[in-house]
Amino acid sequence: MDDLRDFAVDRVGDAEPPPVAFQALRFAEQFTIWSVRKWVDQMRAAPKDVSPIRAVFDEAAVGAAFGAFDHFLRLVVTGARRQIEINCPSCRAVSSDEQTMLALVAALQAGDKMTGYILLGEWLHPAAVRLAYDPVQFVADVFDDAEITIHAQIRHEPRPIAGQRVH
Repeated sequence: MDDLRDFAVDRVGDAEPPPVAFQALRFAEQFTIWSVRKWVDQMRAAPKDVSPIRAVFDEAAVGAAFGAFDHFLRLVVTGARRQIEINCPSCRAVSSDEQTMLALVAALQAGDKMTGYILLGEWLHPAAVRLAYDPVQFVADVFDDAEITIHAQIRHEPRPIAGQRVH
């Protein structure tokens, strides 16, 4: 997990106002973003103890999703095409990649597999997309069953991959 330094970037000091404020999100969106942020935070610490996150998942009645959630994020860390921007757990701003995570979960909860694959492809190499799809779909399904459903229209702007031309 040494590559985690490239995975998590704390953008608290950015001068521009955040495009999306964490506090403006509904519980489902906040829970999803907090879970990812806390996982990254725990992976950066020694020891890498994810039991507090597992306990929160259990309390939220989505404990069955924790293994898939952990597996999915480990795949993102190892299969990322570029640096992924995940803010610290207390950050007030929602990064573009955190918005991508919300858009991904929302698409999968709505049954939109194609959008799910496209969004995963923004982060991951093709082989990693195939590996990551089932775990994140399982997480989205368990969250949806527990009424942790992403409804908000999340603004999502794809980021170019290094070396990719944008027209």
